[in-house]
Amino acid sequence: MGVVKALLYIMNWKFYQQQYNNFLHAQRRQGGFWRLWLTVMPLVPVLAYALLGLLKLLPSDEQVPRYLYIMIGMTLWLLLSDALMKPASSITRYKGYFIRQEIGFFTLLTAWLPERMLALLMQIILCGSLVVYEVGVTLANVTAFLLLMLLGFVLFHLLGLIVAIISLMYPNFNNFVTTINRFMLFVSGVIFPLPDGEITHYLQIANPYYVFIDSARSSLFGIHIEWEVIGIWILVLIVLSGALMSMLQKVSPSIREFLQ
Repeated sequence: MGVVKALLYIMNWKFYQQQYNNFLHAQRRQGGFWRLWLTVMPLVPVLAYALLGLLKLLPSDEQVPRYLYIMIGMTLWLLLSDALMKPASSITRYKGYFIRQEIGFFTLLTAWLPERMLALLMQIILCGSLVVYEVGVTLANVTAFLLLMLLGFVLFHLLGLIVAIISLMYPNFNNFVTTINRFMLFVSGVIFPLPDGEITHYLQIANPYYVFIDSARSSLFGIHIEWEVIGIWILVLIVLSGALMSMLQKVSPSIREFLQ
């Protein structure tokens, strides 16, 4: 309960609502088809990669239809990747509110969420509808999927907050993380599974992208999950949470002065 109260205290819900309304207002200014574009654009990157599976340009999977494998993988990848990279760009975009003391530092780092959650909703509805149509799912599988997606998002967002704070002091650090992140797409089980082998098995365990993307997708289709590995990453999540809360308390005042 103490953690929940702390989050409610430092997160400015009115600000999030304001940013969501601003986003919708900006979409309305695009013209009469703004609702169509608002729905279609979040689905374009997911459908583009799913086309590879539909055309059978990639090897098939025995347990998951290839196009669903890619669509779900891309939906999760886009969410986790944004959770890692968006906090740094959020500082640049919303720092005026922070300088004027209208929002706290944590709200500054999470100001991108309202707009992104709307896109995620579109992607989840599309993937979920196709999964139900293609194979059907149980309530337990859906619950496990959503839980793993949430845990993965929180972990990557904590990493993203740390990246954002370090990038304020060392701007090139964000460029380094961005470059590495682009390559991670191909070793994270997003488009195709990694081949079996001792080396790749260790890579799967050490790569949080692979752990949460593959585990969440597998849970949806009732495939075996290595809960021991997920437990290890949950411990990492707990440690990062404590370290980040301590860091935010120390750096927030000096960062406002730095950004000015």
